[in-house]
Amino acid sequence: MLKMRATRAAWRLWAPAVTVAVTAAAAGVVSAAPASAQTIVNCPAQNLQTAIDSADSGSMIMVAGTCVGSFTVDKDLSLVGFNGAVLDGNAAGTTLSVGAGAHVQITAVDITNGSADNGAGLLNNGTVTLNSSTVHDSNANFYGGAVLNAGTMTLNASTVHTSTADVGGGIANFSSSTLTLNASTVRNNTALSGGGVANLGGTVLMNYSAVTLNTSVGGADSDGGINNSGGSVSLLATAVTGNTPNNCTAAIEGCTD
Repeated sequence: MLKMRATRAAWRLWAPAVTVAVTAAAAGVVSAAPASAQTIVNCPAQNLQTAIDSADSGSMIMVAGTCVGSFTVDKDLSLVGFNGAVLDGNAAGTTLSVGAGAHVQITAVDITNGSADNGAGLLNNGTVTLNSSTVHDSNANFYGGAVLNAGTMTLNASTVHTSTADVGGGIANFSSSTLTLNASTVRNNTALSGGGVANLGGTVLMNYSAVTLNTSVGGADSDGGINNSGGSVSLLATAVTGNTPNNCTAAIEGCTD
């Protein structure tokens, strides 16, 4: 259920600093691979956070199965899923948080079931590249139901869907942050403003992507597809269609209702 805790003026003016709280590793035993090698984590038998904490910067972790919990990455790392890898937040916090200064590549991973004040599925304060992955079915009380970007984020052939927040049901992009979508989709998300994407003073670039079937319930001008408040949004061969009550803020070039 959406919580009407913010005013439209606040959405346009407030871009709060988001900090990532480092979660202590849960009990579990995973043998870390040598530097530059791969670590394989089979959930639930092995613990993903333990593997992340043990990995050297620049390492790759191969993930299989369903890993349940809230996970934090505060170093350069690659997470690569196989055999249908899922990170499930168990509706008990942000599913995956990336700390300031960290460069993280995420490939073929399903990120779901987060519940938090901000950035319930994926909360980024660093640099994240999301490849062939999905972030979905998460709920934030305030900003970024599926994704909150407070750094630099690129989505390649990825999907954000079926999530809710007050602002940015799919994605909230904060001031001085850059969000790029390449061949990616934001769909079926709900918010009071910016049902699909809310850009709060940052930069959004969408290339060959789609923002569709998202809903805002904050009134006639609440921008079901994309809400832009003081930042820039550029669309290249991108379809913003079928959003309710309208597709996007009137000033976004290339977007029509």
